[in-house]
Amino acid sequence: MMFKSQMATQKFLLLMVAKGYHWWVSGVEKDKASLENRREKFAEFYGCDLTPAKKSYRKKKGLANSHFISVPLSTEVCDGGYMWFLIATDGLGPIRENTKLKDGNTNPGRITWGDYVMYAAPRHSLEGGGVRWTWYLQPQIQKELDHHVGVLLKTAPAELKAFFEMQCRRPMHHGIRHYLTRLLRRAHHNFTRMYPDKIWTARDPELPLPIIASF
Repeated sequence: MMFKSQMATQKFLLLMVAKGYHWWVSGVEKDKASLENRREKFAEFYGCDLTPAKKSYRKKKGLANSHFISVPLSTEVCDGGYMWFLIATDGLGPIRENTKLKDGNTNPGRITWGDYVMYAAPRHSLEGGGVRWTWYLQPQIQKELDHHVGVLLKTAPAELKAFFEMQCRRPMHHGIRHYLTRLLRRAHHNFTRMYPDKIWTARDPELPLPIIASF
């Protein structure tokens, strides 16, 4: 299954992990021919291309199901090429013998994508409770951004506007929106405390962040 954007691919991964496809491995192929060879190999060995009816039958038999998904990489991220994910459910079968598969339900095996990592976050009681799978910025990236905002506040507060405009172009999943909202509000609070006579020119911290449909 080929997606057109990172956002669409990440949304599909969220949906499938919530349905039990938490075993995974990913990689990058340099061209479409290499990607197609890998897809055919996985389809032959693991049944990635089976119809929903056949996958339902396999599930009843206690066999693992799988999906192979891919997306073209932006030349800004990688000099062309395609990123792919192989995801699978619990169950018996050849795919579970693949020792490279990681368990997305565990901290060492979280599904990652560059700066991003997928977690199951508690859902607010007003939204029905339970948990929600979402993408977050990886902890180290959050620390780097926190530090960078602190440096800008001290040395170049006028650059905060451009910084937040750039961050708001990220794929705005729930976890990313939540973190950037907190970062923006904290920056605004510290700015008004440090520079009471200056005007805040970055985006209004009380306005909701944009929802980006593609990335």
